[in-house]
Amino acid sequence: MLHIIKSICVTAIILCSATIAIAAPPEKSKDTMALIERDGIRVEFNKPRGMMVEVDGVPFSSNSHLWVVNDIWNHHYAGYFQNPPFDASFKQTTDTISFMLNGNFNEFEGTQTLQLLGDRKLRIQVDGSLTTNTEANFEFMIASVAAGWYAGRNYKVEDIDGNTSEGTFTITPPPTGKLADFIISPSIKRLEVDTIMGPIVMTVEGTHKVVAADYRNNTWEDNTMLFVNGVFFERTSPKAPIHMTIEYQFPPAKTSAATPESSSLIDTEGIIEDKAVMNPDPGQDYITPRPKSITWGNGATYMPDKTIGIAFEGNKTEKDTAEMKLMVEALNAALDRLCKGKAHIVKRDVAQLVLKLDGTFQPDKYDHYTLVVNEDSGLRALYKNYTIITAASLKGLWSGIGAYRQLFRYADGKFGIRRAVIDDYATLPFRSIQFFTGKDSLELHKKIFGDLMPIIRANPVTYELDYMGWSKFPKMFNKQYGAKNSDVRAIAKVAKQNGIEVVPLINTYGHAEWMIDNPTYKKLADDPEKPFCYDATNPEVYKICEKIYEEAIEIFKPYIIHIGHDEIYAPTFPKKDIAKKVGAKKLIMDDILYWHNFLKKRNIRTMIWGDMFLGPGESIDSTNAKSVEQAKEWRSMLPRDIMFADWHYAPGKPEQYKSVKLLADEGFDVVGAPWYSTVNIVNFTSATAQAAMDTTSGMHALGMMQTTWAGYSFDKNSIDGARKQYAAYVAAADAAWNGGDLPVDKWNYNFFEAFARIMGDTGLVPDTVGGWYADLSADANVTLADLGYPKTEPSPYLGRIRFAPDGKDAAKGVMLYGQLTKGGDTAANALVLNINKKAKKVVFATATPYYQYYGKEIAKTIITYTDGTTQSFNWVMAENTLATEDYRNRPNTPELETVTDPETGKKRYLHAFVWENPKPTKVIKTITLESNKAGCSLSVFGVAGLDK
Repeated sequence: MLHIIKSICVTAIILCSATIAIAAPPEKSKDTMALIERDGIRVEFNKPRGMMVEVDGVPFSSNSHLWVVNDIWNHHYAGYFQNPPFDASFKQTTDTISFMLNGNFNEFEGTQTLQLLGDRKLRIQVDGSLTTNTEANFEFMIASVAAGWYAGRNYKVEDIDGNTSEGTFTITPPPTGKLADFIISPSIKRLEVDTIMGPIVMTVEGTHKVVAADYRNNTWEDNTMLFVNGVFFERTSPKAPIHMTIEYQFPPAKTSAATPESSSLIDTEGIIEDKAVMNPDPGQDYITPRPKSITWGNGATYMPDKTIGIAFEGNKTEKDTAEMKLMVEALNAALDRLCKGKAHIVKRDVAQLVLKLDGTFQPDKYDHYTLVVNEDSGLRALYKNYTIITAASLKGLWSGIGAYRQLFRYADGKFGIRRAVIDDYATLPFRSIQFFTGKDSLELHKKIFGDLMPIIRANPVTYELDYMGWSKFPKMFNKQYGAKNSDVRAIAKVAKQNGIEVVPLINTYGHAEWMIDNPTYKKLADDPEKPFCYDATNPEVYKICEKIYEEAIEIFKPYIIHIGHDEIYAPTFPKKDIAKKVGAKKLIMDDILYWHNFLKKRNIRTMIWGDMFLGPGESIDSTNAKSVEQAKEWRSMLPRDIMFADWHYAPGKPEQYKSVKLLADEGFDVVGAPWYSTVNIVNFTSATAQAAMDTTSGMHALGMMQTTWAGYSFDKNSIDGARKQYAAYVAAADAAWNGGDLPVDKWNYNFFEAFARIMGDTGLVPDTVGGWYADLSADANVTLADLGYPKTEPSPYLGRIRFAPDGKDAAKGVMLYGQLTKGGDTAANALVLNINKKAKKVVFATATPYYQYYGKEIAKTIITYTDGTTQSFNWVMAENTLATEDYRNRPNTPELETVTDPETGKKRYLHAFVWENPKPTKVIKTITLESNKAGCSLSVFGVAGLDK
């Protein structure tokens, strides 16, 4: 399989022949391991990206990787960043980088060299061989080429047999698929592409075939746009040499026809004040997860006194009434956050919200509820029930409340409920999200448990507690990742208040680094030099873990605990002599049964990962038993009340995720566990839903558990840096609720936009806001349609925000200088706005013509105040400025609008960036946007200052 889980690249929409300016190279980053430059070519080896190449300041290749692995990817003989000696092996001269390619267990010996030759040529060479007697697979992604170089360009290719062909790379990406769907040539000898900067020639010589592929819509990253050249999963024999030499010949540097000092100037009269620069937020007309049935009414019904009276109806036990009171607490807490205490719910006879339990109400449907928001009628505040939520169970009522919260409308001091009639239920009963605790992140986790999880109806939450502070073991506390014990206890209260069950995940055998990778407890490791598994022959281990489990039980009172047990397959395991005598099978099985018995005595079910109990071919990936026979034997040794979390991250078709049904057919309760690829999420969920309908496996295929692997601390840095993983919670919850019925691009909403709304990090308030906007029409040189956004109706607004006077079109903007964009080589180097006004926030509506990898700066904005002081920020691709086909977002980068292209049927997205002024009392004299000539043009369609 093509292993490009973390690759991040670009796509092109409009390209043409152009001249180019030589840009100064960017500074060395903190992740740079080695760096060479010559004749305008810059080669960096970066951790974790591998080789990165820039040509005259323009990103060419954003990352590379090399692996020597077994068939199922669970044993790495060699690869980048595999051990500390890899880092230490780097050597560098003026024009050459070299390093060793040794794996963790010295099973491969090799070197790689990157060399800049004269005449703008890059040579990449790999030499090595396995030192074991085992065959393996060689994968070497040489370069991931930014799509701005190849899309829409002509190419010629010669293969190793001397056959030649030529063609044109399409401008728009091909449909989503796998590597085999996109191959241009399966065995390159020579590839020449007539790029926008001139011809680039790649030549190949070596022992393995190099593929060229247009991999822009690959299933690993359905929005990561790149062309790839590499060796993909070819067999290599023991002691047989691997030798590869690849050369890239880059074209001569060109000079630009543009004047670098040129700029567009919008004078003060072009800055227009308005009492309503931003209109009130109308709210979203969608519910997540998508209901089975919804009919929208006319507008919203508003509460004159901002008070919702609530009443409970139906046959209720004392426990039911107590739980319904928790619902009131949860709603009031949500209203406090939404309305800043200006709206609330009270228990009273005259009610605007009725929660009704009806045990006869289709109890065979999971979490079934109906929600009806009545139309206005007469003295509605006194005599009319606004909303009635009916359900057969408390879980159904909680689900109805999750939908009800999305109907809240609050702007300009008015609070109301959007009218709708909903009849809804879940396809799968178990819909979980897994994530870690977070260091110093109490408020963030309150938001997750108090807003995100209740709204998306994720219940239970699988909470990985490895790095929380355990009260009886203070020396185990990890200062880098650890969450305070008091914080976790506070979060447990929020979870209970919102009706959320918690499944603690505490790794015991396997991934026990949290416990043993520290000076005090390293002595308890099976291999203290590589602390991964604890020593299961040492009784002290169990005394410690029992106390840890007991504290987790005391805090959360769970009905399931996940004990881990994945990826226990290191060649040196077990390491200690006493453990070797016991043997791996007995160590692992005895440990599972120990914890199973420990938990069962406390009426708690045991959950484990599934990979060690699946053999090759029993699912799409993550089948880590040595054989199918071993997997069957190990499964036969387990009690059938153990639950499996069956994790598989490779995107595939539903029928490829066959292990859910296999495990369920054998009598195990099982939940599928995908990662953040939306193809993986939807299709894996579809497979689980199909298994749930099967007469044999149906009672055991319970649902899904979305996984998160973004570091060991769920904190602000993690959520900002791995936003796609966290936004995927919304996609995963919707897929689980609806059984993976449709791919995400067929949904009626963008899950990234929904995530931003729930998290409240768009940077915009819901109210009408005054301020000013800049009329850019006099200098407009680009339209949104030029960038693939088919906005046809002229309007001074983009979304809620006015960016142009009446009679003018905000879809016309100013494109800044950029080498790889149509017209970008002659566009203005800068846009200068003479503001002379104050603003608490400044909103920029921008777009780029294609994708580029995260972290690449393409322009800079400088805000100058009248007192001469300045503030500045950079425009960074895929962070605060995005291409129109990019559905992602970041904090303070809200989606302004979305449209559907009538020709392709694909959705297009327009984003803004909200800059929060740290000096709002100062008068802004000028705002200057400058291109840094990094390859891609920044197009500016609006600049507006907001009073709040």
